[in-house]
Amino acid sequence: MKPPDWEGQLGRAIASAAEATFDFREHDCCRFAVACIRAQRPKANIPDNLLAYDNEDGANAILAGNDGVEGIAERVAALNGFGEVPPAFAQRGDVVLVRTGQNEPALGVVDTTGTRAAVADRHGLTFFPITDAQRAWRI
Repeated sequence: MKPPDWEGQLGRAIASAAEATFDFREHDCCRFAVACIRAQRPKANIPDNLLAYDNEDGANAILAGNDGVEGIAERVAALNGFGEVPPAFAQRGDVVLVRTGQNEPALGVVDTTGTRAAVADRHGLTFFPITDAQRAWRI
C-alpha cells in the first residue's frame, strides 16, 4: 500500500536524482528506479543482490545474470505483485523500460506530471516522452 504522501516522496526522489551525477555505486537507472519504488512502497521487496555492484563490470555481471534491466524489472515486479500495464497507460510513479540515446535499455519512472519518464543515465537525469516507453509496471 502506498503511503499518503507517496507523490511528495516520489517528487523528492526525482528532484534528488536530478542533482546527482551518474555513478555505478550510487546513481544509475536501476538504483534510481529502486529509490522511486521505495518512495512509493517503503516495504517493497528488492533483493540486495540486485544492487550488489560498485563499478561497471559489477553492474554488467548483475545485468547478465538477470537478463538485463528488463529482467531485473520483471523480477522485482513478480516479487511485489506489480502488474505489467501497456506503456500508454503508465501513470505517475510507474516503472518503465525505455531505450536511451545510445539505444541502451534503461529503467525509468513516470514523473509527477504523468507525461514523462525520468531515467538516470550517463548524462544525469534524462526525460523521455512516455510514448518512448516499451514496457511499464504499475507500482
